[in-house]
Amino acid sequence: MEMIHILFSISSVYFLKAALEDLGTNKIENDSFFSFWDMFSVGPIWRLHEEIGKESRFNWLKHMMNDQYEDLHEYKIRFQQTNDQIYSRTRKEKIYHFRYK
Repeated sequence: MEMIHILFSISSVYFLKAALEDLGTNKIENDSFFSFWDMFSVGPIWRLHEEIGKESRFNWLKHMMNDQYEDLHEYKIRFQQTNDQIYSRTRKEKIYHFRYK
């Protein structure tokens, strides 16, 4: 069964791949791995799949962070690239998500 893994750092992708290979319980050659350059534990995450949600997040980040190194522009580009990759990959598939209670 193909799995789609969404992680929050590029290093997490490598560690998860290595762990799954070591366990031998998952054939990862068909799996897809995506990495967001973000911490979604803070800030607005409402409707991130829509423009209104993305703009809300970007505006919050712009307000909250010191952009002296102009990271916000790079963040927007990376966020959109990752978002596009996920949605192009999952457009025809069911997406399951888990909520913690």
